[in-house]
Amino acid sequence: MIPSNGNSADTGVGQKVRAVLGLVLLAGISYEVGLSHGRAEKSAAEYAALKAQYSALKTEYERDYAQYSAMKTQYDQALAEYSALKAQYDRIEAKKNKTP
Repeated sequence: MIPSNGNSADTGVGQKVRAVLGLVLLAGISYEVGLSHGRAEKSAAEYAALKAQYSALKTEYERDYAQYSAMKTQYDQALAEYSALKAQYDRIEAKKNKTP
């Protein structure tokens, strides 16, 4: 049977083309969403790794800083003792050089 209206065949083809284009567009959007989701997961994994590395380095820094503080205290004490002994030595030397 021949359609009485020539536009109905064109309408059927147009609907198929629109449906195919819609599916292609949907597939493209789905692909892009999948890629961005994958990028987000990768970024989250990189962030978690960097956060763990930062935490380990922070712990190491705090330990080293505590050791530095203790060593600085020892250094200051040794320097004060050295200064006192040097002053005593200088006084003895000064007396020794005064008396013939």
